[in-house]
Amino acid sequence: MAKTQIFSLPDQPQLGLLAPAHADGSLTTGTLRPNGKLEIGACWRLLAVPGYDIFFDQRRGKVLCFTPDRRVTYESVLNEDVLSRARVSIGWDRETGDLAYVVPALHPTLALKHNGAGQGLGLEERSKKSAACRWKIDFAPAAPAEPLPSLASRALDDTYYNLRAAYADDCFLTIEDEQAAGARLLFGSDPRSGRAQFRVMPLPGGARIAPKQTLGTQGDDANARLAIVDQSATSFYPPMPMINLNGSRYFRTGDRVALRSQHQRYLGLGKSGDDIVAQGWSARPEDVFILRRVSGAGEIGPDDRFVLQASNGRYLHADADKKVRANAATAAAATGFTLDPPSGNSFVLVGRNSGHPLHLEAPDRGVRRLSQRFASGDRAPYSFQFERADDNHPDNFMLRCEAAGRGPIAATSPEGVAVVDPARLERNPGVGLIEFGLGMTGVTFVLQKAPTQAWPDTPDLTMEAYRDPAENYTRMIAGGIAQGAGALASTLLEVPGGASVFSFAFNLIWPQKETSTYDLFSRFRADLQRDMRRLIATNAVFQAEGALRNVHKLYLVNYLNSRRAHINTDVALPRAYITTLAAQFQLALAFLSLERGENNAIKDTPQNAEMVAAGLPVYVLIAMEYVNALQEAALMHAYDPAKALPDVYLKLRNGQYVLQDAQKGLISGPTQTPLTQAVRVLNRSGSATLHHGDTVLLRTPSGHNVGALEGGGGDLVATAPPQHVGGWEIFTVVKIGATVAGTPIADGDRIALQPEKKIFYLQAEGGDGKPVTARGPHPEIWETFTVETQRDKYVTEGMQLEAGALPPYEEHIDNLRQLARDAFKEIQRMFAYLVADRQSAAKYIYVDQHHESSWDPLPNVLLPGKNDKYTLSFRDKMYNWNIDRDHREWGDKPPGWDNYASYGPLNQAMDQYRQNLAHVYYNFKYRYFDAAQRLETIADETLELCRQMASDPLRATAFSYAARTTPRYQL
Repeated sequence: MAKTQIFSLPDQPQLGLLAPAHADGSLTTGTLRPNGKLEIGACWRLLAVPGYDIFFDQRRGKVLCFTPDRRVTYESVLNEDVLSRARVSIGWDRETGDLAYVVPALHPTLALKHNGAGQGLGLEERSKKSAACRWKIDFAPAAPAEPLPSLASRALDDTYYNLRAAYADDCFLTIEDEQAAGARLLFGSDPRSGRAQFRVMPLPGGARIAPKQTLGTQGDDANARLAIVDQSATSFYPPMPMINLNGSRYFRTGDRVALRSQHQRYLGLGKSGDDIVAQGWSARPEDVFILRRVSGAGEIGPDDRFVLQASNGRYLHADADKKVRANAATAAAATGFTLDPPSGNSFVLVGRNSGHPLHLEAPDRGVRRLSQRFASGDRAPYSFQFERADDNHPDNFMLRCEAAGRGPIAATSPEGVAVVDPARLERNPGVGLIEFGLGMTGVTFVLQKAPTQAWPDTPDLTMEAYRDPAENYTRMIAGGIAQGAGALASTLLEVPGGASVFSFAFNLIWPQKETSTYDLFSRFRADLQRDMRRLIATNAVFQAEGALRNVHKLYLVNYLNSRRAHINTDVALPRAYITTLAAQFQLALAFLSLERGENNAIKDTPQNAEMVAAGLPVYVLIAMEYVNALQEAALMHAYDPAKALPDVYLKLRNGQYVLQDAQKGLISGPTQTPLTQAVRVLNRSGSATLHHGDTVLLRTPSGHNVGALEGGGGDLVATAPPQHVGGWEIFTVVKIGATVAGTPIADGDRIALQPEKKIFYLQAEGGDGKPVTARGPHPEIWETFTVETQRDKYVTEGMQLEAGALPPYEEHIDNLRQLARDAFKEIQRMFAYLVADRQSAAKYIYVDQHHESSWDPLPNVLLPGKNDKYTLSFRDKMYNWNIDRDHREWGDKPPGWDNYASYGPLNQAMDQYRQNLAHVYYNFKYRYFDAAQRLETIADETLELCRQMASDPLRATAFSYAARTTPRYQL
């Protein structure tokens, strides 16, 4: 298997062969590590052909070639002519030993030559032994191994991993064909390919009422019913997972959840009474429970108690005999549960783009191969565990299958012979994976974070980044057929996705662009594009846009404009402002005229589905703007101008100021606008008057605190955020001529500033744009500054409170709390409806039976009878795609043909597919809705901020400065 290598210059190892660096796509010599990180264009693969090698650029699918007239080119491998011109040999320099020449097969007397940094490549006679023809060849460093992740970490939700063979840097666990439901796993070479990237999905925990008492089932498959079981008897009553039907693996009040038995059947209300029994293969309405937190709101933690409300409106309650029934009329009368932690170290591995889980196939000549597939004869996808493989390398692990009697995953040759030697993995790029019994040695892996892929948070929707061109070209070299980049292409509409939808929601432009659509990932993109087209095309969205624009124009709800408009007023912001603002926003939030049912549930109608798909992003946008507007109104009420400190600047004797320069840092120079250019002095005590001996902060116009490196004696830096105040950011004021601490300092007085060590002084030596440092040995001419105080340009009377009245912001914080709760509940309700609609069996996912007409066999042809072809599958109507298929000919019906509703494997496959859809929607397509989950905490955070605003002079000063320096928002 080809290794990734870099070719650098012997005398300048930071430079080397780079492709491409020019706009025309030509090769050149450039910087290999511009920011300490190896440039992607510096990585080459040497693909082996008989007697030669080929320089292959993995990322772009191109090769280094040579022409008969001695030019160096950079081309795609599309025919034998290009392939022959790409062949090279590596000839080592006998004098140096570790340097080499790159010799083209087309010109065996010449060698590849570099013409200097940023210049093109050429060829030169090898006999000249030119230093420009010598290259230092080294292997590109492998990505660092990641420690084994905690299955309780939220980082898993956003992390994709490569599983690399620990001692073979270019061997990555890779799905043979993402589109195929039964595709086997191989070792591939490209970590950027989506086929080599996986998600680790922890198995869900359940609900418990005591450390060892958890929800489970009693009875066999047909008669299983919900009960409280003892976890010590897990061999008979395994813990029951609780599944969030919204797609998240975390839980919040109001989430729709389901309980699934060890036989993979969902539990819900029986046909009569209040018993909870095992029923269907997928979660029907009677199998859905609503999770209610006992106290408080928001996310449910491990120690938070909750209850489960059944479809009959009653709550689950455990009787004395530990049978669980839906018979509690109120939450207070119900049995309270806490979350069972995730199932130990157990997880499922899922392909990045397809969402197919990995499992083991049925035995074939003693071998069970690892593949990806939804449907199988087993009850569920196989779960795995990390097993540490080497105490000296704690990041190395083997994958152990959890099924009884199964051991770690090991590699095998196509003949079924075990391969555990890393060197043999190198020589066998097509090895498969099998699972041996206990006691066998498996492949040692390391995790590494997979390279990022630009979806869905960038407008680039091209699919070519997900191809693995090295494998196509390797097959061509071996005599196979190459598929050139772009061979499978169609025209799609390009739209921005992810969080950028909020910026472009009302101004989208869709240029035509050709993109490859050969895998399921592109189908999810196309789905997103359809929703975004609805976002603009639906009348309800235009109504929302008009309502939102009306609020902006009439009431100046924009963050910056409101703050500036009222910063200098000497009267409180009228309460009618907030009341009117709230009324206008309520009109904007009501733009979705959805049909409702009981408990304000959204009815399942085509009109509702279309409206929610189009309007939910807009609703989130309006809700966030509303909360922001109320938050700003509260801050303006809390702001007390009398507490804001005056603007104090440092002037040199020549009239220049201490300024901040974007490139040079702190300098001295002239300015007519000190407010936006000069460094300000802030008294840490909060006093509006400076005194001899006070400690102060120096705040730049960019909002950073100035620090003296090492406490003085060197340079000044302005990188600390305003909330960071360490020793280096504290300066002591020295009034020239003063001897008593506390002596007031007036406008025009001369001062010096000492950093933390109090040995040196601030120094502006030379003036006229020279750097300001902390190197001054004594307070002389360049270390002495004149104080310029401006205190009467913005300080007005504070808001007057009536006797015994609450602070003026409390009322608006209360409004904010209620709005945040209501808005989040509505967003959650619509999002759950959207996911449920996409999973709907009636609309999109259904069993597809196909029976072709039969015909009699031809004369004199030995056939077993009439030709009857049966095909049984389940189909996703939205993508017009058969997810899993089983067909028979010659009259044999597939299993489950006559009664597919009771055929376990097919129903389990459909259910797993629906769960994957929910997971994909939750974690990708609508991940930016997660921002709305913070709505419920904004109120408390804002309350704390308002308290600081009303009491802390530094906070009030920062608010005042921002309000006075930010340009007005233009509608």
